[in-house]
Amino acid sequence: MKRGLAGIGLSMLALLLTALHAASCGGASAAGSVDSAPDIQSTAAPAFPQDDPHFSRQVNALETLDGTQTYSDCGAPGFAVHDTIATVGVLSSSEAQPSAWAVYRFPLNNPADLLSIRVSLHQGKLDDIYYLLLADYTSRRWQLVGEKFATSQLTPADWQGLDITSPGKYCYMAVVVVDDREISIAGVERTMDDTGNGEYPIFDDFEDNDTLADCHPIGVGSYVASTHDDFVPEMLEIDEAQDHWDFYCIDLNAGEHFTATLEYEYVNHFDQPNGTFNDLDMLMYAPGVTSDPLNTFDEQWSSIRIYFTNMELVNFVAPNTGTYRIGIRGDLGDQFTADSNAEYVLKTFVSADTHKVSGYITQNEMEPDKKFLVVLTPGNFSGVTSLESAPHGGYEITGVPDGTYTLEVRGSAAWNQHDYTYPNTQQVVVSGGDVNISMSIDPFPG
Repeated sequence: MKRGLAGIGLSMLALLLTALHAASCGGASAAGSVDSAPDIQSTAAPAFPQDDPHFSRQVNALETLDGTQTYSDCGAPGFAVHDTIATVGVLSSSEAQPSAWAVYRFPLNNPADLLSIRVSLHQGKLDDIYYLLLADYTSRRWQLVGEKFATSQLTPADWQGLDITSPGKYCYMAVVVVDDREISIAGVERTMDDTGNGEYPIFDDFEDNDTLADCHPIGVGSYVASTHDDFVPEMLEIDEAQDHWDFYCIDLNAGEHFTATLEYEYVNHFDQPNGTFNDLDMLMYAPGVTSDPLNTFDEQWSSIRIYFTNMELVNFVAPNTGTYRIGIRGDLGDQFTADSNAEYVLKTFVSADTHKVSGYITQNEMEPDKKFLVVLTPGNFSGVTSLESAPHGGYEITGVPDGTYTLEVRGSAAWNQHDYTYPNTQQVVVSGGDVNISMSIDPFPG
């Protein structure tokens, strides 16, 4: 029989607290425990997490927000997937199963950046009592941080004084029910401070698009993802490493003008702030091409020669109706080996009628001696100024549909200006024809 909040079974709670120093899947004692394991049922509490392989046994198909993953103990009857909702996990304790628990983990570089952990229950009620535990790597034991009911949230005050970062740079949280109770967990979310210093691990939103045949279908819009050559412990799975390729596919009609821009992280994500540099290329494939990506891309449509800027631009008129593929990877010139760990934004646009915006960029009213990236927003249409012909500073942006835009100039990564946008802007109106417009920018403040 289930009891109210005031009548929580103290004997079962004491059993749980005692079990925090012992017990693991299969009966092995918890690593790092300094006390002898008491004679209790081995299922009373989770094994203390050591980033061991057994934590890769994922029992819930749901990967919740922000990279959080769901894990369980040895299985039924302690943990089960909801009868009708595959993304909800059910924890059920009983006389035969005195405790049930699930362990959640997520990557964590810097615990100071962790703002909250939220546990959401499916159709939660006030008497749905459960306990939240955090793995403490100073004591190498689970620490009880709260008795909770319904949807709840942990904040930094709950883990003050604890070392919640595992050797593999994960944070582990256990949800435990005792005393003949049952809860249904709809999800676990963690909130991070997104004003950090670029040390966060990067994840590909489309992990199943590593071959031409498995391209991710897209339309007109913006798509955020990443490509990476290295593996670091913050990544959830080893398969996320060496993700050299990302492929997307889009349906175009004959005569449509296709524009795609790729803006990427210039400094290697895992070597911040002054490590190696990324250079991504954007390759285009004609309809029907589904294999051998290094040898089958259409060079005249692709973007592989915009040097020293963290932007690539593709624009062409589709000669035939069909499915065109986009491939993103590290610089082809580097012996065909991806050498990039970069987050990126891919933006696509399709129009039946497009025009050219061109002109000159001067700096402090003088001819520049550096290249700049000229961008039209919204849409992220772009072009690079020239140093190859006099006068310097000429630019050309093609594939621009009718509309009102803001012309802005960004510094080139070649001059350590890859994160700098000049304050000078100019309105550009495109209406039925090409536009010529020039602008002078201020000196670089550095």
